[in-house]
Amino acid sequence: MAKSIISNEKRCYRCGTTVWLERHHIFGGAFRKKSERYGLWVYLCHRHHNEPPEGVHYNRDEMDKMRRIGQKAFERAHPELDFAEVFGRNYL
Repeated sequence: MAKSIISNEKRCYRCGTTVWLERHHIFGGAFRKKSERYGLWVYLCHRHHNEPPEGVHYNRDEMDKMRRIGQKAFERAHPELDFAEVFGRNYL
């Protein structure tokens, strides 16, 4: 797995805690391996990853926000690639 291009810190991207961390692949499902390849993941604490109502897997606004952050990071890191061609959609 590639190093994250979004955050170098091993702490929750949302609240900063260093306990109960989980890796969140910003583009999951069919695009999970591409998220790994391109470093599109962050650490989130369990509360902000997988617990309603704040967890990104339960909160559409937070998921969309993370996808916009991921797309911007991808476009900065890989200007030679078209994000929508690689990930099938534009989130901006």
